[in-house]
Amino acid sequence: MNITDKVTKDAIIDYIEDADGRELYKMLEFLNSRQTNPEKFIQYTFVRNGVGFNFNDAELLSGICETASHSRSLTPRQADVVRRRIEKYWRQLLDYLTQVPAQVEY
Repeated sequence: MNITDKVTKDAIIDYIEDADGRELYKMLEFLNSRQTNPEKFIQYTFVRNGVGFNFNDAELLSGICETASHSRSLTPRQADVVRRRIEKYWRQLLDYLTQVPAQVEY
């Protein structure tokens, strides 16, 4: 990891930590949108394509995203869980913050 990546990663993690429930939901929705259609349907990751959720997070984060879709915000408890889990997706969240579409191969 070079110094630019380190600074960027730290800035994105700071952004996640400061985000409210509504902004965290938007980030979660962005990551969920990167799942393949079959993965979204079954809330399970089986394609290792570097986008969306990993195997360990897919069911939980997809479920939170679906549950929160009506209010388009997260409860404080959901926000705490999401904050802890999405830091590892900082590179994808850089795309969210700059609104660059993912190049996913199915």
